[in-house]
Amino acid sequence: MRALILLALGAIFTVFMPAHAQENLTDSCFSTSSGYDRKQITCLARLASIHVDNVNIKWNDATGWCDAFSQAGKSACLTKLAAVSEEKIKQAEAQLSKTLTKLLKNRNPQHIHNIKPVLKRSARGFSSFRKAHCESTIAAAGVEIGTAIPRNACVIEMNSERIDWLHNETKVLREFTAKKDQDLAEPVQITESKISLTKPEICFNERNNDRITTCLARVAAFYTDNGTVKWDDLISSCYMFYPAGMDGSQSKLFAGCMNKLIAVSEKKLKLAEDRLFEVLPDMFPDDFMPEFSRTMRSISALTKANQEFVNYRNSHCLFFKRLGKFYNSTPVITPRSEKACTIEVNVKRAGWLRNQEKELLEWRKNIAE
Repeated sequence: MRALILLALGAIFTVFMPAHAQENLTDSCFSTSSGYDRKQITCLARLASIHVDNVNIKWNDATGWCDAFSQAGKSACLTKLAAVSEEKIKQAEAQLSKTLTKLLKNRNPQHIHNIKPVLKRSARGFSSFRKAHCESTIAAAGVEIGTAIPRNACVIEMNSERIDWLHNETKVLREFTAKKDQDLAEPVQITESKISLTKPEICFNERNNDRITTCLARVAAFYTDNGTVKWDDLISSCYMFYPAGMDGSQSKLFAGCMNKLIAVSEKKLKLAEDRLFEVLPDMFPDDFMPEFSRTMRSISALTKANQEFVNYRNSHCLFFKRLGKFYNSTPVITPRSEKACTIEVNVKRAGWLRNQEKELLEWRKNIAE
C-alpha cells in the first residue's frame, strides 16, 4: 500500500535491488536507443517477462525500473509491466490447469468437471476483486480512479500475489502427482511435531478438547497481530484432531476448531474494515460538497471492494472444497482445506486494510506538518 500512497503524491518510491544481476539486465536496455523511452520500456517489459519470479528479481523490483523515466514514461512503463503480469497470470493458470488434469486423469477422472470450472470462477472473482480493490486504494489517496500510474502499480501488486498462489498450488499438486501409489497408501497424519513450540502448545495442557479449541481461538485473538503466533501454527494445531481414519466425533472436533479460528479471523477483518471507514472522513477535510466529495467516493469504493472481496473469497476457497473431495477420495489427508483457505484469505485482507490505514494516517500527518 505504501507504493500507492507515494505514487498518489507524485513521489518516487524506493525499491531494494538485491542483486547486481538486475543492474546488468537494465543497463542493457538503457544503453540502447539513448533518450528514446519507448524502446527502453519495451526492453524492460521483455526482461520482466523472462526474469521476474526468479530468485533475485521480483515484481516490486521490476516496477522500480520505471522510476528512471519521466511521469509520462513511468506511466507507459507500468502499463507495459501490468500487461506482462497479466500474461504471467494466464501462463500460471494454464500450468495449474494442466497439472490438475494430469493428477485427476491418473487417479480420479470424474473430479475433472467438478474442479476445473471452479478454478475459472476463482479467476473471474479475482479479476473483479482486483478492480474494486485498486479503485478503493486509489480513491482513498484522493487520486482520480482512472490515473494510470497508481492503478497499474496496484494491478501489478495484486497480480504478483495471484501468480505466487498459482505457482504454489501447481508445485503442491505436482509433488502430489509425483508420489507413487504405494506411497499414497500410507495416510498423512499431522503430528505434534508439526506445531511450533509457541503459544499454541500451551493449549494442549487443557483438560478437554473443547477447552483446547477455545484456547487456540483465544491465542489467535491476542497473539497473531504482533507476529508472536503464526496463523499457520494455529491451523496446524487444529489438524491434531484430524488423524488418519478419523471417526465422526473427530471430524466434528476438527471442524469446530477451524470454525472458531474462522470466527476470530472474521472479527479481525471486520475491525480492520471499520477502522479504515473511520479514517477516511478525516482524509479530505476541505470537501465542501459531501455528495460529490472525495470522502464519499472513497467510502463507496471501499464498500464495493469489501463486497467483491467476499465474492472472491467464496469462489477462491470453493476450489479447495472441491479439491478436498478429491483428496478425501484417496488415502491421503491434506491440511489444504476450504476452512484453512477462508482463514488465510481473511487474514491477508485484514493485513492489507491495516497497512492502508497506517499509510493514510502517516500521509495525513505529513500533510498537516
